[in-house]
Amino acid sequence: MTDLALANTQLPAWLSKDTAPNDDLLSGLPSGGGIPSISIRGRAFRAVVEGEEHVVKGQDGGIRSYIDVVLATARPGVSKRYYPGTYDPKAEQQAEPECFSLDGVKPDVAEPQAPTCQTCPLNKFGSKGKGKACSDYKVIVVVPVDGQGRLAPWGDEVLPFRMTVPATSLRALRNYGNELKLNKIPMSAVVTRIYFEDGEYPILGFKAADQGNGVQFLSQDDFNAVQDIAGQDDVQDAVGTIAALPAPKTEPAPQPVPPAPPETMLFQGDDVPQVSNVEVVEPAPPEATVEEDGPWTLEEAQALTSEDVDGLEIKDLKEVAGLLGITIEAGKRSPTYRKAIVAHNSAGGAAPQEPETPSVPNGAPPAPTNGQTGDAQLDDILAKWD
Repeated sequence: MTDLALANTQLPAWLSKDTAPNDDLLSGLPSGGGIPSISIRGRAFRAVVEGEEHVVKGQDGGIRSYIDVVLATARPGVSKRYYPGTYDPKAEQQAEPECFSLDGVKPDVAEPQAPTCQTCPLNKFGSKGKGKACSDYKVIVVVPVDGQGRLAPWGDEVLPFRMTVPATSLRALRNYGNELKLNKIPMSAVVTRIYFEDGEYPILGFKAADQGNGVQFLSQDDFNAVQDIAGQDDVQDAVGTIAALPAPKTEPAPQPVPPAPPETMLFQGDDVPQVSNVEVVEPAPPEATVEEDGPWTLEEAQALTSEDVDGLEIKDLKEVAGLLGITIEAGKRSPTYRKAIVAHNSAGGAAPQEPETPSVPNGAPPAPTNGQTGDAQLDDILAKWD
């Protein structure tokens, strides 16, 4: 909020225009109250703006199963968070994580579970059934797009939205990012459709939006506008890896619900959406994890990294290798299986379903104006996998 008294103040004559602009005071402080966000709680896209939550709906009043956006930027690497309880996908309220790490390397809480994420037992496969008690996630920043492929404003302003991609959706995001990279398409030049896969848990899919005439590209002006948005201080704060405060240890006090904003055209696609006011604003839910011992699934096997396979016994290694189609000579020991599994998954492996390959219409996408190539820009959204 602007202080009008300061804004309208006439400076004394002795204050020159070269006076230091308070850099020491502002250094290290967040630039503002944070950007709006999108959650996927309850398998619904929920836009949270100025503390109020809105469920994205279609013209028929039903909850929309997808949103069309532009990927503006992302937090480098993969973040981590640990919830001690069991995730209930139908619950309206979810607890805060007991431990978390923004950079996936060191905890960002006052009382961490371990000094580093690498040494934390909760970050190992098998710490919760066959899965990990501490789950991975990726932070991205998106800008909504309307049905004509133009940036869609919230009220009178185009806003960036912070979004968390859960562990169960990271492979889909990586596959889509690699398809864009293969076709030399900058992620912020094309309209991306984010949608819910079938299933009980909120698992996301990613593909290039197609309105019947090929992939939708932004105009040059909108592309440049997204580049400017990605460089804003509050957006950089959202994808930063420095925690402003440790995780809260007590339940927050209930907040009053502000007045509802006017109807917006946010996230419009094939139909005109509406927004529905929801009273409770909660943090993003934890991802679904396997809690019972049983056979390995293909998805679990494909998600294993070098750090994960180090803790597996030979019987699990053999089972995983069989799922991945890896043939190893009889009598080989654990190191051989671990090396083969890591090499397979590092090379991409075979996903359960191949993502759609974007069909590029005539004409090249707008060239980045900030000196980045499509490959360089995509480095921000592709997590570093062991």
